[in-house]
Amino acid sequence: MLTAVMKPPVDIRVIINPASAARKTAGRIPAITACLEHEFPGRCSIALTHAPGEAETLARSAVQDGASLLVCVGGDGTLNEVLNGMLAATGGTIPQTSLGLISSGSGQGFAQSVRLPGVLQEQVGLLGTYPGRPVDLGAVTVDDGSGGRRTRYFINECQAGIGADVVRDSRNLGKSAGGFISYGLATLGAIFRSPNVEATLSIDGGPAEALSLLGLCIGNGDLTGGGMTLTPGANVDDGLLNLLTIRGLSIGGRLKSFPRIYTGRHVALPGFNHRTIRQCAVDGSFPLPVTVDGEEIGLTPCQIAIVERALMVVLPGHRERN
Repeated sequence: MLTAVMKPPVDIRVIINPASAARKTAGRIPAITACLEHEFPGRCSIALTHAPGEAETLARSAVQDGASLLVCVGGDGTLNEVLNGMLAATGGTIPQTSLGLISSGSGQGFAQSVRLPGVLQEQVGLLGTYPGRPVDLGAVTVDDGSGGRRTRYFINECQAGIGADVVRDSRNLGKSAGGFISYGLATLGAIFRSPNVEATLSIDGGPAEALSLLGLCIGNGDLTGGGMTLTPGANVDDGLLNLLTIRGLSIGGRLKSFPRIYTGRHVALPGFNHRTIRQCAVDGSFPLPVTVDGEEIGLTPCQIAIVERALMVVLPGHRERN
């Protein structure tokens, strides 16, 4: 009598961006897929991206198809596409699909913020603890540059002004040297070029405050840009966002603060203000670039708000193995 062999469900979707980490991810694919097969034998469906926006489309399909776990392999930009695709599939409600990360990017801001282990085997082993726990996101609405408005979610940080200039300049410099060097060089360049702008800032529905603004960072996580601690103490599941405002600074003041942004000690310097918020709105005397998770998305005026418990994400510290 023959006994039917039950095959495991192919319920784990893996989205790999080979171009991430200055295309170093492409060379890591064999090792990544081997580790995944060892942890989840016969359960993974793997897709490679070939163009910007494709990770978002693939993530939307994974959620609509009822995947148990969606694994993003790439950096912060790939992760941002994936989470926006997941929420697009559900109309903004929390998906049943959990999100996991194999970090393979240049800046690795989110991976550092949640203290993801750096070893591939440990990252893949952590994925086996899904469904993970609910984390907050930020939602930002911006001018799309063509007269319209668009809203994007972010998981680690949103920046306007000098921080967005750094993102653009680091892309122009290239990231083959790694996030620490590329973002550091881009920041030094922006120190001399980014303007102070007359702006208005409203926090948690309060009155608009006029100020001279160099930039702002809204952190859901505490680390970004190759290890900069722009919003110290920010936590991805505390129901709050951390707002860092940088008022108009001289070149000398900017240079003085530069080494301190890696330790978080910049928040004690004149011109910096750091606080927790739930929402804010910013406008400038001319449009400022806005980025989320290291990707340019539009211009000010913009509104940013917390979206609590928006995704189930597999993070260190959760040990409920499936």
